Amino acid sequence: MARAQGCLIGLRLVADNPDRFARVIIGNTGLPTGEAKPSDAFMAWQKLSLESPVFPIGQLLDGDSITAGGDRPFRKLVSGAQGEPHTTITGAHHFFQEDAADQIATVVIDAIHAVTEQ
Repeated sequence: MARAQGCLIGLRLVADNPDRFARVIIGNTGLPTGEAKPSDAFMAWQKLSLESPVFPIGQLLDGDSITAGGDRPFRKLVSGAQGEPHTTITGAHHFFQEDAADQIATVVIDAIHAVTEQ
């Protein structure tokens, strides 16, 4: 499992070594292909991160508007993601592993069981 910027590194490893991975679980990330303009929410975050003398990250994100909808490019462009179950964790923020630990654990455990049942 990878989240946020770690997904960009992790997905590169998966692309280079697909035989080593039976399932991939990602969260709070995107698939930057260079074909789409960054969202207004991302551009606002980038501006704040560059210009703010104080960076109150815990107060910035409600439902993580920056990565909301980030699953769509994966479902469309990554062949292994098509036809697989996708779970959206609701009510969690950017640090979703802290906000929804039980839900995340269930998703991971279910994915592991799906591999072992094949």
